[in-house]
Amino acid sequence: METEALLKWKASLLNDSPLLLPTWTISNSSSYFNKTTISYSWSKISCNNAENVVKLNMSSLSLQENQLSGSIPSEIGNLKSLVDLELVRNILTGSIPASLGKLSDLTTLYLFENQLFGSIPPEIGNLKYLERLVLYKNTLTDSIPASLGNLSNLTILYLWGNQLSGFIPPKIGNLASLLGLSLQRNNLSGNLKSLVDLDININNLSGAIPASLGNFSNLTTLYIFVNQLSGSIPPEIGNLKSLEGLPLYNNNLTGSIPPSLGVFFLIFASAGVFFIFYRKKIDVKEDQEEVQKDLESGKQTLQVSEETSMGHNHGADC
Repeated sequence: METEALLKWKASLLNDSPLLLPTWTISNSSSYFNKTTISYSWSKISCNNAENVVKLNMSSLSLQENQLSGSIPSEIGNLKSLVDLELVRNILTGSIPASLGKLSDLTTLYLFENQLFGSIPPEIGNLKYLERLVLYKNTLTDSIPASLGNLSNLTILYLWGNQLSGFIPPKIGNLASLLGLSLQRNNLSGNLKSLVDLDININNLSGAIPASLGNFSNLTTLYIFVNQLSGSIPPEIGNLKSLEGLPLYNNNLTGSIPPSLGVFFLIFASAGVFFIFYRKKIDVKEDQEEVQKDLESGKQTLQVSEETSMGHNHGADC
């Protein structure tokens, strides 16, 4: 079935050159076994020990020499063991087949820089192991499927340079593993004010914390620790009335702590490695002793008033 799917796709490509995938062939005299089993000698694919296709990579084909075009056949969904699908920088046309949603082991889907059009099939949201979805510089239209918010392992989502419209699904903002999101150069509308969790810790983010984060009124989690952020904490963060925790350790923040943040405590690790800010809605005079008892044994606490200033918040410097 996999052999048939690949040969059918090769036949559909609008190219008569004998140089196009010359190893993708089966002799008429081959046995039934050889006609249904893909050879390790086929180029642009990788197989596992059971000779199932696990990777299909067309990214290195030269457009100038091959003019690779045509559509992606729905039969590609029969490559059940496929892990990586890379069909980039060609002139493939047509829509993205919904059958890709059957590739249950897929971790990488690269279709960027082609001429694909139509909608992003919602079936893509079924790919629970998908880590990288890169579809930029096509002519994809309609809205971003809400089902993409189900891709809990997604780290990269690049959809820029298309003609996508409509609202950005709020669930996109809750993808905890997401490291890269690029949606520019589309016709998208709406906002992400319903965002609940924003976790961008342990990266190399630099610059100031944007004051616009204070507009995410439903935010309960804001994790931006272990980065290279600098400057002061914007007072607008105090608008986040639902915020339960604000870990900021291992950055380069300076300045005073805004009084709009309410009552916070600095919690130091016993090893002096880091500290975090922790929001507690308490009466300081009456409940401070109780809060200190609740803190993990071995940690020190320090009440922060509006006069308290903060230097570089690396634990070793405190």
